[in-house]
Amino acid sequence: MMRNNPDKRHYNRLKTNSYQIQYKINDNNTVFNAEVINISAGGICFLRTSIIEKGDILQIKFDFTSKKIVLKGEVSRIEGREVGVRFIDKDYQIERFVEYFNDEFSASKSKTIISKTTETAAENNTDNEDNIFNIDQEQ
Repeated sequence: MMRNNPDKRHYNRLKTNSYQIQYKINDNNTVFNAEVINISAGGICFLRTSIIEKGDILQIKFDFTSKKIVLKGEVSRIEGREVGVRFIDKDYQIERFVEYFNDEFSASKSKTIISKTTETAAENNTDNEDNIFNIDQEQ
């Protein structure tokens, strides 16, 4: 939802608590884990765990209970470990993401949001990193 805001953001941001994502940089096959600081329909801010440059294109994987969604984003800001990314997918893809995110968040708003699937897979090293972003493949 658009709003007038002194910092010129078009969407309200939701601060998250221990919400985890995975990302790839510029179509590289290396997968990195990151903790999300805040998120909106326009983009995401997270703590990077790799070298990222302004202008890099990221594939960001969100593990929801019922589905995995991958969005593309362009790095628009870097401040220390914080990375600001603007989603660059088509509107219908972002709307689908927002729908799944809102459903997941509202179902667990009284709990800390943590992606258990991602943590377990990383600990057990059972996922094939080349296929980890294939949202049609059962994980």
